[in-house]
Amino acid sequence: MLTSDGQPVCYATGTFVLLPPPAGVKLGPLPWQRQGVAPPAPLEERALEVGERSVLRTAQAALAATDEEHAFIERFWGIQPKPAAAGATCRVKIGPQIGNRVGHVQGGILLGIAQATASAAVPRHPAISNVSAWYISPGHGKSLSVRSRVLHAGRSFAVVRTEIKNSDGTRVLEAVSNHAARRGAHGT
Repeated sequence: MLTSDGQPVCYATGTFVLLPPPAGVKLGPLPWQRQGVAPPAPLEERALEVGERSVLRTAQAALAATDEEHAFIERFWGIQPKPAAAGATCRVKIGPQIGNRVGHVQGGILLGIAQATASAAVPRHPAISNVSAWYISPGHGKSLSVRSRVLHAGRSFAVVRTEIKNSDGTRVLEAVSNHAARRGAHGT
């Protein structure tokens, strides 16, 4: 539960399943599973591996492109939804900055991509009141294609269905979200 001034403002629940890594992927212990090992010293840029340099370049480009309309994280993750007929769309290039240890898109980022695209579909209803998401398969390949369709948009609330697919067309995630208008809008 998330609170503000001692009042609940958000409840969240989730179920997580530890999946085996893809064939041929060996995973070492997670950083917090290593006991008695001192944290590593910061690396010099020249000591970074190719993938790490790619993340650094993406971060530097995101910082340079950040403005009042687009936050760093939107640029860094590549989440830039566009209005479309009956909703919004988004294409997200898959890079190491949104990947997990096996190279699939992180689940939390998938949900963030879905929610950002759904919110773009209903700009008059900016307050998110509920999200239900179903993870269907890993996000992988070159890019993700996101489509949000408005199921209902009334005076006070809206409902949006969002689907994320891999570049080969396989379904990754489906979500349904509820959005509310700002207080004071429409005479409320």
